[in-house]
Amino acid sequence: MTTTIIWENNNNKEYSIEYFSLKSQIDMNIMKGTVIAMLGYKPTLIIYEIITDTNWRTRSVKIKQQTSNGEIRYIYLDIDQDQNWRKSINERPSIFLQFWILLLPLV
Repeated sequence: MTTTIIWENNNNKEYSIEYFSLKSQIDMNIMKGTVIAMLGYKPTLIIYEIITDTNWRTRSVKIKQQTSNGEIRYIYLDIDQDQNWRKSINERPSIFLQFWILLLPLV
């Protein structure tokens, strides 16, 4: 089963539009999204994917951020069999990515 949502955030400083889908499978849940936002007055594209097990424990997170000037940042986190997180990142994450990392225990 797949559920999709499209919404708009229009606060005073930053505007964004997001497309989100949740696909529940027998052994996992897959959440994918695309955000187009104004971050620091720069048009920014954010693409993310979060995979959880059937008990909603996060198993992996992928986030890619691209600004209008072509700057690309990404982070990939996954968990091994011993429940240790591993990460791959191309540079210091932006404030937006740091925000997502803080949400991991909640997802």
